[in-house]
Amino acid sequence: MIERIGEERGKLFGLRQILNVLFILSAIAGMIVWFQVSKQVGTYLLIGACVLKFAEVTLRIMKI
Repeated sequence: MIERIGEERGKLFGLRQILNVLFILSAIAGMIVWFQVSKQVGTYLLIGACVLKFAEVTLRIMKI
């Protein structure tokens, strides 16, 4: 991956990557469920995806 000059990956870089993958997969699943099955269940999946993204962003901002 391309790093910015002077930017360290941090100790929890691997965890952040896992959270990003889970966010992407749950967001895609939420969109599929929203359009194909149930808007209510899709909404819950998308809210869960947002929680995963907020956790990843918090780790990135804290630079842990």
